[in-house]
Amino acid sequence: MRNVYRHAMRHANALSDATNVQAYDGNFISVTFMRHRVAHGDDIPTFHPTAHDPLRRHRRGPDRCANGPPPQSVPTAPQQNSAGDSTTLTPEQLDRQWEGARDAAPAGAAGAEPAQPAAADQGAGYADLADLVLAAPVIADATIRSTARIKGAEAADVTPGLVRFYVEADVTALIRGSGGVAPRLGYLLDVAPDSNGRLPKLKKARVLLFGRTAGTSTAQIQLVARDAQRDWTPALDAQVRRIAREVLAADAPPVITGIGNAFHVPGALPGEGETQIFLTTSDQRPVSLSILRRPGEQPRWAVALSEIVDEAAAPPPRGSLLWYRLACALPAALPDRSVASMAATDAVIAREDYQFVLRALGPCGRSPRR
Repeated sequence: MRNVYRHAMRHANALSDATNVQAYDGNFISVTFMRHRVAHGDDIPTFHPTAHDPLRRHRRGPDRCANGPPPQSVPTAPQQNSAGDSTTLTPEQLDRQWEGARDAAPAGAAGAEPAQPAAADQGAGYADLADLVLAAPVIADATIRSTARIKGAEAADVTPGLVRFYVEADVTALIRGSGGVAPRLGYLLDVAPDSNGRLPKLKKARVLLFGRTAGTSTAQIQLVARDAQRDWTPALDAQVRRIAREVLAADAPPVITGIGNAFHVPGALPGEGETQIFLTTSDQRPVSLSILRRPGEQPRWAVALSEIVDEAAAPPPRGSLLWYRLACALPAALPDRSVASMAATDAVIAREDYQFVLRALGPCGRSPRR
């Protein structure tokens, strides 16, 4: 009887979700999500318009897995308490339960199709990733479980040339997310076909997701940008985690909002002097640039994050959060108001010193916004 029951459940076709999902551009799509179970155990999702309340999620059936419960080493459904109620996992619980399994298992499941690396990921710079990390309260390492293409009226607002999917992905590890997320996330994704008109193969791909929770649901997220799903690689994972640590650190550098006053003090010898440029920040914390000139030597510069300028201070390394704050925020020239109180000759030197700092920082490297 048990085998007959399992066989019947494997062929069942009685699961549906009425839900509301939000695209990266802020538009909501209200759909009824049907799952048709077939003999080989795969779910075939389809979409139907619905008029249900966008913030309500209706579900029938305690289990969504046609082949029985998932392996114990990698849970893919919410944990249940003694009363049988589903609960949301915290980041700490996700890390404890899934990190060990991820380290012990190969990068992809047996028989999984390897994810095709995107060209944007291969050349992704620090600035692009920092933009995503700063904008995303939720960053998750996940594997795509299913996709369903959205057509017709539900895709009317999609950018021409793009195709919209509703995606469900199983979370492997939560990199950032103080409020926790559900073990399975749903979201809208807009993708572009290749030069031959083929759409990318998304199912079973391992990805990094940068998003924010949609409404009160921890099972639905909104991607913070169209490129906020990135193909997972060890190097990308490590860099994103490093940026997240820098952003969340207690001594993280502040957001640069502009330039304040600048000063130049000539030295006793010709060609000797020091320029100090004060920066404005979002939280009023002091940040200043110091440029020191000595005869016969290359100028030296440093940045100070306090009222006191440390003689041993050095420029920030490229690919650090402080470098990003400066390179991506400083204007192309020193404003006139910053040197208004200086003598003309000192103002010229201060402007030259500022340009020296910009050249040393190099370009921000941010890709055009998509």
